[in-house]
Amino acid sequence: MKKEEALSDSNINVIIVRHSLLNQIPLILLIILLVALSIYGTFKFPMTLQTLFTVGGFTIYLPLFGIFPLVVCGVLAHRVLNERLIFHPDYMLFREGVVSWRENSSRVEYEWIREVNIKQNLLNKLLGVGEVKVSTVATQIAAVLTMPGVRNPRAVKDEIYRRIEAAKSAKDDE
Repeated sequence: MKKEEALSDSNINVIIVRHSLLNQIPLILLIILLVALSIYGTFKFPMTLQTLFTVGGFTIYLPLFGIFPLVVCGVLAHRVLNERLIFHPDYMLFREGVVSWRENSSRVEYEWIREVNIKQNLLNKLLGVGEVKVSTVATQIAAVLTMPGVRNPRAVKDEIYRRIEAAKSAKDDE
């Protein structure tokens, strides 16, 4: 189910928002450029091909120039998969470090949220992505949770405000 469908469906209690690949277009273009350069470099300098192993008469080579696009692919995967915003019925959970050595989770009750801001430049507006900032008022300190590269940030903002209102009405009913 796509995020837009999940955000518009009021029967779903838990919604997970991840980074969008559209926000990573410069990095994707860099990967394409590095792949082209690594192919050119491998043909121009064939001595950079290293024999990895031979199986049944087939030799598998490791192109040394191919390591650069692989490293940038790892950076791309880390950027896209490392953070997520999870909407539970009673609270919002921001998880950072999902594919890292360390993981950090921040739980925010909807009644603690003070404001939600969206930050977009012109390219982000054209692609439909943006940065969502959630400002909270805790007991001693104010906290800001930032989720960059979110697809359809207006829908995410509307969903947060919808859940804030639901939390307020549930609290008033008690």
